[in-house]
Amino acid sequence: MKTKLFFLIMMLAIVGLHSASMTGKARNETTPGQGSPRRMVKGRVLTSAGFPSMQLRVNAPFRYLGSFSFTVPNMSSGERYVFAEVNGRRIKRLFILQFEAILPESTETYNYNFADALTIGGLKFKQNTFAFDAGDALKKSPPDEGALTTQFLRKKGYLTENEIMAARLVNVPDAERKHEMILFYMENIGDTGHTLKDFYSGEERTPLWRELSRGLAQRLVDSFTIIQ
Repeated sequence: MKTKLFFLIMMLAIVGLHSASMTGKARNETTPGQGSPRRMVKGRVLTSAGFPSMQLRVNAPFRYLGSFSFTVPNMSSGERYVFAEVNGRRIKRLFILQFEAILPESTETYNYNFADALTIGGLKFKQNTFAFDAGDALKKSPPDEGALTTQFLRKKGYLTENEIMAARLVNVPDAERKHEMILFYMENIGDTGHTLKDFYSGEERTPLWRELSRGLAQRLVDSFTIIQ
């Protein structure tokens, strides 16, 4: 397989690669989808009234930067709540909560396998890590969630880098599998002293990336607390 094909697969992961067969591009929205549970952020605590019902605290030094909504045409709608650790105007790390729901007219479902799930705060999560070039996402039209996040940050005056390593936790809170919550944790690859090409040999992860990804996955878990 070609390296370019592998990186394309990794880019799909950033927008919450679903087991559903239908795919689509995201587009920006100004308000949450109709019928979405009420969610709010106070300080570093996000309260969700449903899917799932919980309170989650993002740990310091992250701070809340805001949220935006999106749709995947003919499939789903969602919201992203963005927290960051910044150095001046430079984004050092990101923590993102994404809530997504299948549209009523769609028959799609979120069919993740939770056989090896990690349980945190009573919720089951599927975990994985990936690395990607955020600059590639900006070339897509219409933009996906990854590109919308970069645009969101840059419009607020923040400086973002292209080569990113990320860990995510996926939760499907309803028996009908029509909703999902994804927690993303992202760091700049450049801060490791390496580049994206050091992370893969063809399709295979290099020993360096396998080692770094273990620490990355743990830092995601250490970045939040489910308090209710």
